[in-house]
Amino acid sequence: MNKFLLSAAFAAVTLAATPAIAADALIMRLSSLKLSAVLIAMGAKEVAVKRDSADLEFVSFNDGNGPVDFALSECNADGCQSLQMFILYDLTESKKISLATLNSFNGKYLDAQVAQLEDGAVIMSDLFVTTGGVSEDNLKENISIFLNAPRVFATHLKEQKIASNAVQAQPVGMTPAMTVQTGIATQRPRLQNAKILQILSRPNRRPGRPLG
Repeated sequence: MNKFLLSAAFAAVTLAATPAIAADALIMRLSSLKLSAVLIAMGAKEVAVKRDSADLEFVSFNDGNGPVDFALSECNADGCQSLQMFILYDLTESKKISLATLNSFNGKYLDAQVAQLEDGAVIMSDLFVTTGGVSEDNLKENISIFLNAPRVFATHLKEQKIASNAVQAQPVGMTPAMTVQTGIATQRPRLQNAKILQILSRPNRRPGRPLG
């Protein structure tokens, strides 16, 4: 598969899907087994499940571009109600990005948000809940949208770099573009469970993926 294998895989699934969804096909709660099966069907590789506590499970995989981590929370015997999707970026590369750049991305792209952890690492995240029941196609669509976000973010970073160089090259007397107010990116990422942030902040966490 090409670089964006999961997005392409979902596009194929969507074309083949029938519009009618039976009520009994709705997913009321997700299990790590079900989520893993969905990811594998979409083309994910290196799928692994880890239970961190009684009410928190992680499903990690490679989407063809690098590591991705999904956390299942609000769990009981029937499964979990919240799916928290996140991608942790390389710490060294993250520290080169300004808060204004992160905020400008958040203001333009609402399907995923970026923020900085306490150590300076950038994290991309989004939250999906099964309250009321969701179809498998809807789950796949939301996963696909999230996994497309890093490509959009990488393009945004390049555009910001070009714009920054253009501002620096302006003749004296010209007014530079207004800067984005900082604040959004310093808030807690779009993660519902505080335990997840604690886990991501551990010194021995695995390396983040490259920004490009």
